[in-house]
Parts: sequence; structure tokens; C-alpha cells
Amino acid sequence: MIRNAIIVESFLGYDPDHGILTSSVTVEFDGGRQNFGGYNLGYYKDKIKVPCSALGPWIIWILDITGSKTWEGVIGKPIRIDGDDREIKRIGHYLQDRWFNPKESLK
Repeated sequence: MIRNAIIVESFLGYDPDHGILTSSVTVEFDGGRQNFGGYNLGYYKDKIKVPCSALGPWIIWILDITGSKTWEGVIGKPIRIDGDDREIKRIGHYLQDRWFNPKESLK
């Protein structure tokens, strides 16, 4: 189901419980609030950083879809979301037919 939403929170940081660098945005829409993201964007193994090539593309896609120039600028931006009550599958530009689906775009 496609819905209009607004980004109300963003996170970019290290999750020590899982040992990964991760990022997400929280969106609000009519009738709910949901996170998009939480993917492994880099991790540490035996205290050695193992880079992941998804960090740059993840940030660039989110900035592009929201029309932001900085990560901090995504908060308050309107977007479209496509998914169900369990998962947002993709996010889209609120006026143009441009979508970001991490499972396809970050392969």
C-alpha cells in the first residue's frame, strides 16, 4: 500500500549489540509510525573494521529521495512509502515517480 508520510527522526550510527554500522529513518503517516532501514552498512569483526559498500549509496539514495543536501536535513521531509504494517519495502519522492528499494538498489 502506498501512503504519504513525513520523516520525523533519523539515525546513523553504530549498534554495539550487533557490531554494525546502521541507519534508519522513522516516518509518520495517517494512522501510524514506522521505521525504514536498519541494514548492515559496515561491521567490526575481531575488532577490525570490515567496510561495507552500502553506506555511501544508502545515504545518497535517502538524500536524493528527500531532496536534502545533509543527513540532518531529511527530518521533516515528505515522502511516499510502500509496504504493509510489518515492513516498508521502499520509499519514494513525494512528487516524482522515483523510488528507493534497498533490497534491489544495494545489491
